[in-house]
Amino acid sequence: MGQLGLGFRFGACEVRPDDGTVRSPSGLTRLGPRPMGVLLTLAGQPGRVFSREELMATVWADVVVSDETLSRCISDLRQALDDDPRAPRYIETLPRRGYRAIVRPVPLTEPPCGERSDPVTPDDPSPGAASQQGAVPVGGSPSGVTEPEATVTTPASERSPHAAARPLPARSLWLAGCLVLVLGAAAWLPAWREPRSTPAAAAAVPLAENGIAVLPFANLSDDEGLDYFSDGLSEEILHRLASVDGLAVVARTSAFSFKGSTKDVREIGRELGVSYVLEGSVRRHGDRVRIGAQLIDVQSGFHLFSRVYERPFADLAAIQEHVAQEVGAALEPRLAGLLEGFARPVRETVPAAALEAYLLARHLQRKLTADDLERAAREFRRAIELDTGFARAHAGLAQTLALSSQYAAVPIAQVRPAIEAHVAKALELDPSCSEAWHARGLVAFYEARFTDALEAFETAHALDPDATGSVSMQAWTLRSLGRNREALRYTAQVLRRDPLNLHAINVHATLLGDLGDFEAGERLLRRSMEIDRSYPNALWGMGYQKWLAGHHAEAVRWYHAGIQAGIRQGEAYTELGRVLLELADYQGSRKWIEAGLANSSSPIGQLDALVAWYLYQGDSAGLARAVQAYHERFPDDVGLAPYRAIAALSNGDPATAIREYESLTGRASERLHSHWDMASGYWHALYLARARQLVAGPQAAEATLQEAERRLAVFAKETGFPGIVPYYRAAIASLRSDVDRALALLEQARQTGWRRADEIRHNPLFATLLRDPRLAVLLARVREDLDEQRLALAGTEELALPLEPGALRPQQVVSAE
Repeated sequence: MGQLGLGFRFGACEVRPDDGTVRSPSGLTRLGPRPMGVLLTLAGQPGRVFSREELMATVWADVVVSDETLSRCISDLRQALDDDPRAPRYIETLPRRGYRAIVRPVPLTEPPCGERSDPVTPDDPSPGAASQQGAVPVGGSPSGVTEPEATVTTPASERSPHAAARPLPARSLWLAGCLVLVLGAAAWLPAWREPRSTPAAAAAVPLAENGIAVLPFANLSDDEGLDYFSDGLSEEILHRLASVDGLAVVARTSAFSFKGSTKDVREIGRELGVSYVLEGSVRRHGDRVRIGAQLIDVQSGFHLFSRVYERPFADLAAIQEHVAQEVGAALEPRLAGLLEGFARPVRETVPAAALEAYLLARHLQRKLTADDLERAAREFRRAIELDTGFARAHAGLAQTLALSSQYAAVPIAQVRPAIEAHVAKALELDPSCSEAWHARGLVAFYEARFTDALEAFETAHALDPDATGSVSMQAWTLRSLGRNREALRYTAQVLRRDPLNLHAINVHATLLGDLGDFEAGERLLRRSMEIDRSYPNALWGMGYQKWLAGHHAEAVRWYHAGIQAGIRQGEAYTELGRVLLELADYQGSRKWIEAGLANSSSPIGQLDALVAWYLYQGDSAGLARAVQAYHERFPDDVGLAPYRAIAALSNGDPATAIREYESLTGRASERLHSHWDMASGYWHALYLARARQLVAGPQAAEATLQEAERRLAVFAKETGFPGIVPYYRAAIASLRSDVDRALALLEQARQTGWRRADEIRHNPLFATLLRDPRLAVLLARVREDLDEQRLALAGTEELALPLEPGALRPQQVVSAE
């Protein structure tokens, strides 16, 4: 490699192998020995394609590792180089062949770093546009890139203000260290270390000198049911430390993932990428509490302090503050004056009994079952009765009532007045109460007021930069608007801060699936199951991924597993109904669709499943009756207009269909407003175009078809769904009588997961194709695949509904007050 080992410029980046650093325009990154070895190998012969096997044999000659280890190293390199696999400037992936460097390195005797000089090999004269800064590997490519180490970029303007507030370079090292876990540390971390015999053995993760993790304190009380108390106390101390300027505190979900672990605390600290770990124990007996706390230096294993506090239970808040202050005092000399405000007075002093009720309520709230939410609401109310000025208890009750609409089938309108009252009270007591703004965002989200929801969640995160849950909900809200690519940046932000956050992992995996990267989405979901096997939403997520990919038999099994594990959301039931519908199991499908609609927080938003059930069978009269029944239940819901239009069109009344669509925007029919406008406005436009064709001929519909094309292009770019987009493009071609193109697009849809064979026969959008024999051949292929999947399900015991449709009654779950 000649002079490369001494250091070289790689395009706009400066690489120093001697100390393992890469300096890019966005900052300094320290690489482990293996990623640096991969970079040196590729840069040593620019333009040459190295197979995965060659790289593994060269860099890991002394150990046996999995293929994923190399993928993670490539991902680390791209992060360090600010490279983008979709428009690479430095390292190119050649599917099924390997990797190559597309920049010729220049020894550091040449011009200094910062002056662009990135000649490329003749094989790739145009390597693509510059990637955005701040690329962070999160497990998959949203653009269907076949390599699993694709990245999601986060512009500097969108990065967490919390991260910006930490001036140390070590902060970025801590973030990189945390990210190791979400990328599957167990599979590849040992191989990232040098062999023990090597003198310069490197730590698995660079330790942030200002990084600290608060592990869940052990419950040593006689009552095992007091785990909520010891966990809650640990979390309260964590929040106190998170307010200390200059400390990088690992988020709760990542730190608490080690609860019950037998690992040495120093090993845990190294895995989390922190230099210090606070652990302890809690023993409660009667009205007294004994708390032990130890602050440990991860590198040396020495205790920086070890204290035992034994006081009346009423002094609980004071003990928490003393622990936080002593941590700050112990670390201040080591961090050279970077800590400020560790003696900051507590903003909120709460009686011990009220705090205990609050901790139990938070513990119950996280379980997200109907019964636990009801109990959580009672405990929050008890905390408020004990201390009416307890702002976080008011906010917690507001959040619980909002969550009940999603997880306990309580209509949001029923609990909205109480939610608004408690949010207002919390903000009156504490204008900076992040939890109150989060509750306000939940209400807006469940009412499909997505712009309001985004503003509320953004405010919550600005008030508390450690509120990763608010960032996850920003991502989920953006998904509801069809802005999946933008949402990925938010989940990536959460995973940098909180790499073991199960909700963020599952949201990110869902987004990857929406965008067609099923392999990466599944990989993340399996990791979330490894973190917590009792987390049912990961099972739901796997079912969703398999459904989108066209693997219906596997999807059914995963949905069943999730429901058996405790999923009670109506949307999961509806999705299972759609899978069974595509398998032509009409009886089973109807059961789950009806259960989903009965227990959904937004039944109109799930109504397309019931519409599809009638369309699949060509039951136009039944469709009209079903839509009319919902119209009578929700007479003022504007979201029903498109369904009334489809029912009219299916029953030979295109004029009524046109009137229904035009009613959405006061006759400005090309705008077709709804809360799904950006995500699925093309869907409405296509049916409107067909209605206009039937009333006034093909030319009358052309403008509407052009609008549908425009919307579908936005949908394809921002939202994804590679199996759905060609299907609706085929519908546009069909409406234009371009049969050849329509059939080609349907074949493309089939190859990317589309399985709606029975729908086409009765869908008015495809009327021009029905007599073409080639359509019959194509649909036969789809049915053949579905037949194989039905056989794969043969012998699978039918899953009974956990609850009969409509069995949940709001008054039985969570009362408003």
